[in-house]
Amino acid sequence: MGQCLGSIGVTVLLTSVSNMCAFFLAAIIPIPALRAFSIQAGVLVFFNLMSMLFVFPAIISINLFCSEKCLSCLKGKRKTDVVEVAVYSKAVNGNVIVENHQDHEKKVSEVSLPPSVASSKQNLTNRDDPSRESSTKKRCGFTLTWFAKDVFGPILQKKPVKIVIIFAFSVLLGVSIWGVTLVKDGLDLTDVVPRDTNEFNFMDTQAKYFGFYPMFVVTKDDFDYANNHQALFNLHSEFNAVNNIVRTNNSLPEFWLSYMQKWLRKLQGTFDKEYAENRMDKTGWQLNASSDGILAYKLLVQTGEDSINRDQVTSIKLVADNGTIYQSGFYYYLTAWVSNDLLGYQTSLAGFTPAPPSWVHDAGRTNLTIPKSQPLTYTQIPFYLNKMVDTEVIVKTINTIRTICENYTDTGLPTYPSGIVFTFWEQYVSLRFWLMLSLICVLGAIFVMVTLMLMNPWAAFVVASVLAMLITELFGYMGFAGIKLSAVPAVILIVSVGIGVEFTVHITTAFLTSVGNRNQRMQVAIEHMFAPVIHGAISTLLGIIMLATAEFDFIVKYFFNVLAVLVALGVLNGLVLLPVLLSILGPNAEITPNKKKGVGTSEPNETIAGAYTNPLPVTEDEEQSPSKEITPVNENPDTGPDKKSKEIKVSIMSGSDDDTSQPDVKHLHRDTNSSTPDYYTDSTGM
Repeated sequence: MGQCLGSIGVTVLLTSVSNMCAFFLAAIIPIPALRAFSIQAGVLVFFNLMSMLFVFPAIISINLFCSEKCLSCLKGKRKTDVVEVAVYSKAVNGNVIVENHQDHEKKVSEVSLPPSVASSKQNLTNRDDPSRESSTKKRCGFTLTWFAKDVFGPILQKKPVKIVIIFAFSVLLGVSIWGVTLVKDGLDLTDVVPRDTNEFNFMDTQAKYFGFYPMFVVTKDDFDYANNHQALFNLHSEFNAVNNIVRTNNSLPEFWLSYMQKWLRKLQGTFDKEYAENRMDKTGWQLNASSDGILAYKLLVQTGEDSINRDQVTSIKLVADNGTIYQSGFYYYLTAWVSNDLLGYQTSLAGFTPAPPSWVHDAGRTNLTIPKSQPLTYTQIPFYLNKMVDTEVIVKTINTIRTICENYTDTGLPTYPSGIVFTFWEQYVSLRFWLMLSLICVLGAIFVMVTLMLMNPWAAFVVASVLAMLITELFGYMGFAGIKLSAVPAVILIVSVGIGVEFTVHITTAFLTSVGNRNQRMQVAIEHMFAPVIHGAISTLLGIIMLATAEFDFIVKYFFNVLAVLVALGVLNGLVLLPVLLSILGPNAEITPNKKKGVGTSEPNETIAGAYTNPLPVTEDEEQSPSKEITPVNENPDTGPDKKSKEIKVSIMSGSDDDTSQPDVKHLHRDTNSSTPDYYTDSTGM
């Protein structure tokens, strides 16, 4: 189990961490529901990683232990249990002397082990063993490993094939970039409703003929409404530049200040008329005065200081000739308008905060006191948007309105737009920016993780480049398939980076830990990782295949189709493009074959655990040497090499970096009387 984790633990950790980074960075997109989904998915990947590294290996180990015990009980104990052990160690001072499996290959009968142990043991034996290869061919005429080793790998090594592959993927990248330009923003409501239903027909008709939505321009904070009427009128008139606003007789709809202004002018006109008819004077009103005239008188005597001044009824006007409402009495007038012009106030949709106090005028009452409203901190100016069908038109309208509001905010009138259009469509204003930012962060995080874990920046750069191509190709497919960019495809694009890591990191790791030139290491990487990558792709497809049966077009189009194409592109980029790039631009090998200088010596090169052996012939400069050497010493002069016993000294260096550490030396004897050939026993009896 330790040998298994040593071989695949790094790639499992790397792919899981990459997926976590992809999900967590997808939370950058400022959409609450998708942010919650991304965080939950990232946490799920973390717990899955912990299970794969700690729980699952423990379960497998317990299962193997129980299987061996059960078999021992059934068949009885053997005097000699043959267990094949591969010892890996880090070189100290560049010298490692270990067993040569090419010269002394152990052959263990499958009958002596339970099926689970036997099958696991076959996977850990030398892949270059001729007997293993022949037995494999007898069991099955075709395997993915055989195809990768004898067909696919040799084809990729041919120079014309590499040229064709580079050219084909260059064309694919160019076409994908063109497809990216075809991607439109938006999410049609008809996509999330089942077809052939009344709901679908309603949504389809509404989208075609009724793109009608209300909106508000909100003014807020401590703006001085009493002394800045003209700023509000100017803000209102700026929306003439928005073509999609509904107009009446080519004029914008009125808002609360204009309604209040008209109401006050009406009262002022009534007062002036009755004052001229002597139904009004400075001291009060006559019995024949009208209700509106009396109300106007009560408003005119307000000074703004909670006091009454009857002398100013003829010196001021409720609304000046330039349209300005009398500033000192503004908040008294506001109270009277809200309570006594209900139709005008309700039509204005002003939404005052804080709400003015209630004060209903009674012409029979002589009390002139009117409660003053609190300074406003929130008001609304309503508009209605029409022909809002296409997302591009909606986004353009949003940008225009946003620009107007931001300009007036800079001048001291804080304002912002609100409404259904801004709630559901404003995400598309900055969606592409947040998507690009997230993708850059994910690719950067993967580059850093691969660099730290493989200690090879160039390998990390190659992986990040292939992943960038994968994203571009998937994005281009969305353009040709008519899939519009919304938060859902954006998250899938971000997650595709994490999924794509599984198609690239395995090949890259195997390439780095193989020996030989670039072509040879590419061949070894394909041979060892072709089958696992294909198995991963198939398992992913099995996980999403049920989405194809959904009755919602949205699920099929935006999830199944995109994820299926992602898997296909991942296989192509990971098993076709990446090996070719590695064979041309790949980093140097982490392992260099030892060049023997004499018996029991080696070049000062580092031997790393888990290295893949190279089945191909090598050049003189790249002499193939196993990562472990066995040196015959103290050969018995009496018996000679052809006798029954040969003493072999195996020196195993510990993984410590301390130069003073001494090797652990054991003496092994080859027992030629054993029924199993090439079987070694410890001379100490251990």
